[in-house]
Amino acid sequence: MPTNYPAFLIGGPPHSGKSIFSYRLSQLLRRQQVPHYLLRAAPDGEGDWTRESEAALARALRDKRPYEARFAERVARVLASRPQPFLVDVGGKITPEQETIARHCTHAILVSNNEQDLQAWHAFARRMGLQVVGLFHSRLDASDARCGSGTPFEAVINLREKVPVAAETVLAEFARQVADIIGLSADAMREIHFEILPDKAARILDVERISPRWDPAMLPRLLAEAVLPARDHQALALYGRAPNWVYAAVAAAAPTLAWQFDATLGWLPVQAFAMTEDESPHAPIEYSLTIESSGWQWLRTRPKPPFIAQHEIPHITLPTVPPMFSLVLEGKMPHWFYVGAARTYAAHLSRVAVFQAQGSGLVVEIFGNEVGRVHNLRHPFTRQA
Repeated sequence: MPTNYPAFLIGGPPHSGKSIFSYRLSQLLRRQQVPHYLLRAAPDGEGDWTRESEAALARALRDKRPYEARFAERVARVLASRPQPFLVDVGGKITPEQETIARHCTHAILVSNNEQDLQAWHAFARRMGLQVVGLFHSRLDASDARCGSGTPFEAVINLREKVPVAAETVLAEFARQVADIIGLSADAMREIHFEILPDKAARILDVERISPRWDPAMLPRLLAEAVLPARDHQALALYGRAPNWVYAAVAAAAPTLAWQFDATLGWLPVQAFAMTEDESPHAPIEYSLTIESSGWQWLRTRPKPPFIAQHEIPHITLPTVPPMFSLVLEGKMPHWFYVGAARTYAAHLSRVAVFQAQGSGLVVEIFGNEVGRVHNLRHPFTRQA
């Protein structure tokens, strides 16, 4: 798989608004259909979902971890084999761990609320051999404004939480420059990914092409028109940006689903997980189960190491759930986990749902008699919030 795609390190001191900046830049690139993945390379528990969820829910679900060498090494491993261009949102301090990550990046975008720290990060980027393409002075009391027209791109930018993306003309201009550096369209990226699919005879189900925005009510039609008609045992490969419950529903309904494209790992074989009564100390995830009076069990999962490697996936085990219960899958896990878990539990239970954190939280039935139904269930792990 090609790995020479650009990787833009987004750096700067703490509390300068890097995460907000990264999210907005990524959203603008998506609107321009520029292929990329936003990698959160700081263990602060944030993600796109923290900008798209209600504040109380985001606080309750945030899983902040210490910044240590093992974390940086795993980020570096992901970057070393990246299957597409990356934006890399890193921590706010210049440390040896940051150097480990920076060695696998190609460009730098720096965001700072003070000049001294900006210069320190600029020196760090030069020392690591990164081409600095953006310098942003974040201010809460100023309007966005370009600083000259030279290189690198330099601007004052307001990084308040509630600034409409459509009004960000300065950042949109910079996003076009980033797009020029990436030099790939979404269609070109698709073709590259399709060419490296290990099973050349597989039928590719590109869910992002089917719909760039998904609603749970669309699931029955997706399964009826795109998944279930494949009765000739042709292998199915799942591709494209979509919510976790879309991937899980396809996995539960399509026994021929054999491949799934992961934004950080590339093409992965689809596999069910083993079930056990006791949690394995060697498994790369940990989980907890809670039983609700409504007849639902919630399974919350989290990775033990950050960024689970492909060779660790077969060691995942899941808890046995009695067949009289319905199950909600919850946790900040990659789509490949929801694919494997959906396939596992659909073979043993009559109803499975997936929790999506965006908004106020959705519980979407992905397997059962009411696929696509949004269940009004209170999240049992956030009641203290």
